[in-house]
Amino acid sequence: MPAVQSLEETHGYWTWSYFSLNLRLPIIAFDLSFFRLEPLLQELAFRTACLKLQINTEDPETPLCAALAELRRQGLSARDEAVIAGAHLRLGRLRRYFGGVGSEYWRRTMIRCPRPP
Repeated sequence: MPAVQSLEETHGYWTWSYFSLNLRLPIIAFDLSFFRLEPLLQELAFRTACLKLQINTEDPETPLCAALAELRRQGLSARDEAVIAGAHLRLGRLRRYFGGVGSEYWRRTMIRCPRPP
C-alpha cells in the first residue's frame, strides 16, 4: 500500500511513520533535517519509516534493525555503517519513544542487531 508523504516536525529523528485514522492511510513524515542528510542516511531513514509501517511495531529498534539488515544484505560496508552510527550518536534530543537521545536509540538498536563479525 502506498503511503502519503508529508513534511512535519518529527521531534529530532529524520522520519516518522504512522497510520492516520482520519485518512485511513499510512503516513511517512519527513523532518526538514532529512533533506540535509547524505544519501546513505536518507536511504536508511526512509527504509526505517517504510518498515515500521510494514512490520507494524510500536518499538523503534525493530524497523531500524530491519533496515540495517536489508542494507547489510546489499553490501553495506563497515565504513558506511560507522557513518550511520556516528550520525545517530550525534543526534540530540529525541522523543522518549526513541530513548530520549540518539545515542540511546543506537545503543538499543545495536543490542538487537549488532554488526556481524
